[in-house]
Amino acid sequence: MRQYPGATTADAVTGLAATGPRSFVVTMNAPNACATRLYRVRMGAAGLPGALAPIGPTLPGMLWSLAAGAGGRVIGYAVSGCSKGAPGYPGVLQLSSGRARQWGNVSLGGLSSGSLVLQGQLSISANGRLLVFATDAMSRDGVFTGQSVRVLATDAPPGAVARRSRVVYRQGAPGAAGRLDLAAASISPSGTSVYVCRQAGTRTMATAQVVVNLATRATSTVAFRMPGPVGMFEETGTSIVAW
Repeated sequence: MRQYPGATTADAVTGLAATGPRSFVVTMNAPNACATRLYRVRMGAAGLPGALAPIGPTLPGMLWSLAAGAGGRVIGYAVSGCSKGAPGYPGVLQLSSGRARQWGNVSLGGLSSGSLVLQGQLSISANGRLLVFATDAMSRDGVFTGQSVRVLATDAPPGAVARRSRVVYRQGAPGAAGRLDLAAASISPSGTSVYVCRQAGTRTMATAQVVVNLATRATSTVAFRMPGPVGMFEETGTSIVAW
């Protein structure tokens, strides 16, 4: 295993996103600091990773999701708080300027407070202009009131996610009899369509894929089956990859 300069044994790799054929963005958490740090790493000619190059500011909190767009020039992330009840937030890092932009009031994995609960992972368009994610809506007394897929422009001004994003797909609260729960969402590389994964039960007895055309809002549905629950899936332009 390669020993990276500047990384300590307290650091743990928590995320990885491809930014090119031989380059990646890696995130590490230093548990004692409760912070997320981003690095770029390139593969050498022998297929071994090179040195870690720090990028962007240190992000308070623990990484929940990571995505890269625009050839690695735009990094999307979601970070939870360091303790139960601490706020979580999605954000983007523009590598050209080194500027990070963040939006708030999101709950991540039950570890942080927020009116919207992120489901699955973030998805980013190939040009880095749009973030897509699935959410549960929660009332102030902790009751789930509905589910939606949201699109957030990466140049949107800071603020609450519920205000800065737009809903492209909506359904009732999770757990209703006979209803397929919202599991994950993915945006096509072109940024023109959103793919919504809905599933029945934790063992995924049935799964439905809803395709939403962002220009017309027209939808179509395709049923398929998975052997287990879906946490993330991706539309590659020619196929759907789910896991």
